[in-house]
Amino acid sequence: KLHTLFNLHEILTTFEKSKYDEHCLIEMHRETEQLRCKYIEGIKNDIEISKAELDQVKIEVNEKKNKIDFDNPWWLQLLIYTNDNGFYENFINKVKGDFITSLSVNSLSCLTYEIQRNIDKQELTRKEIYTELNDIAKFPDLFCVRNVADCCLQSNKNVGSGSCNFCNFERRLELYELMLFSQRCFQSSENEKVSGLRLETEMEKLFKVILSFAKTIDASLSILNQGKEYMKYVDALKKEFKCLRIQFLFYYRQLQLLDELNMCTMRVQLKQNSEENSYTLDGQKLTQYRLLYESEKEAASLELAKRKGQLLYLQNLATVQTDQEGYNHEICPICVDKLGVQWAVFNCGHCICCQCLVELQKHPVSNARCQVIKCPVCRTANNHVSIVVTKQKKPDSFDAHITYKGSHSTKIGAIVRRILWIHEQDSSSKVLVFSSWHTVLNLLSLALKENNVVFRILQGGGNKFQAYLEEFKQSLSINVLLLPIQAGAKGLNIIEATHVIFVEPVLNIGEELQAVGRVHRIGQTKLTFIHRFIICDTIEEKIVEFFKDKQDKSQVEPGYSMTLGDITSLIA
Repeated sequence: KLHTLFNLHEILTTFEKSKYDEHCLIEMHRETEQLRCKYIEGIKNDIEISKAELDQVKIEVNEKKNKIDFDNPWWLQLLIYTNDNGFYENFINKVKGDFITSLSVNSLSCLTYEIQRNIDKQELTRKEIYTELNDIAKFPDLFCVRNVADCCLQSNKNVGSGSCNFCNFERRLELYELMLFSQRCFQSSENEKVSGLRLETEMEKLFKVILSFAKTIDASLSILNQGKEYMKYVDALKKEFKCLRIQFLFYYRQLQLLDELNMCTMRVQLKQNSEENSYTLDGQKLTQYRLLYESEKEAASLELAKRKGQLLYLQNLATVQTDQEGYNHEICPICVDKLGVQWAVFNCGHCICCQCLVELQKHPVSNARCQVIKCPVCRTANNHVSIVVTKQKKPDSFDAHITYKGSHSTKIGAIVRRILWIHEQDSSSKVLVFSSWHTVLNLLSLALKENNVVFRILQGGGNKFQAYLEEFKQSLSINVLLLPIQAGAKGLNIIEATHVIFVEPVLNIGEELQAVGRVHRIGQTKLTFIHRFIICDTIEEKIVEFFKDKQDKSQVEPGYSMTLGDITSLIA
């Protein structure tokens, strides 16, 4: 759709502008921009959330850094004290006994130089990373997108292998990672090294040995406190690095989406000179391609007309074929019995009873490719696997009598029905809806809007986030709040709500408890209701059973995280 609108607008504006209403062209351009914005809306929200997390971690790092005296470092004071009091030999033996190091520890001056050089290099690299991050954080223009696309977005290249800003930042980030972590690599089946565990670096081990040795020689309390603060600072830097990595990946993903939008709006053009692009055509073959596209258009038009007829038939069938008991009174065209509660639907939309389908399967018609069954009404050929057997069952939930507008997925429809039922019971009830996916929240928002449910969706951060939250808490007309589980499950107090809906199972038990804790907490005077929506016979059901089994065995704690073995058992 974007490809069609963009290029049609460009052609009409360039060649046929005088023949078309200017308002129509403006509306076409507006719709094009809306499609672009919608395509990258999710990644923009992810960037805002990750940026807020990075800013918070950066503040924590700077707070810990301000507690440390870098002009007269604790480790230098301790090494000098150790050397002056004759403990340096014991210190060397402890270092060599605890771990093997490539650092020169025999000479105090050499060791001091090595430590200070590593600290200075680490601090300088961190500053350079933030400088480069500010550059790639700017919303990329078309030139930047094309430059990075030519450098590292191609299928045979990886980010970090080229010379663009993103590749340079990736290399800088990898260098910084080696300063914070010692990585143990594994050999893959293709004889390539694959990064594995993130371990402590030699410098971190050395600092821990220095701090441990300080306790054995009764060093001053100020040195010990400075050492402890420095180790906390190192841990904060590691946490900050993970946020930096996530932020970079989101920026890179945004660039990929912008490149996809750019590729999407390209159209086939005549080849100029010796161009070899896949979207250019040789002028001598123009007639050949025109005939090919016209034949494809004709075939697609016929298929579209056929599908529209099927859709109309099925829509009419949906309004007349079932009563409130879930019984289909339509007549089977073969045996003229009523279809009842179970019947087969062909590709064309016509239906027969299951008994007749079994008989037809005994006498299939041979096709050039496979054996097919022809519809007894219109004689359309149907492959065995394309015939759908449907079964109507009586409503089994207390909100089944609620009807909603629109054609939505099973889960989205069920959630909308449940929200409508909640408001039918108590129009003042407020509902929190949590999901791990921004796309799902956007789809749910469209369904709620179609059913005239007033809601707010909390995505991103800043003033808009707080404004929507306060509006939900104070307004009598806004009774539904949609939140991403990552951002909305922590630090919020929303005791105005009494219902919590989880769109899908949450893999982190701690996040689920935090989400419930937004409502069920001190100050809540009403009952709290939790609604979980699970699709049967899917991995969602396996996840629920997995955690239920763990809870029965008392193996799940609030901070429990799934292991690789747990995930493997779910998808096996």
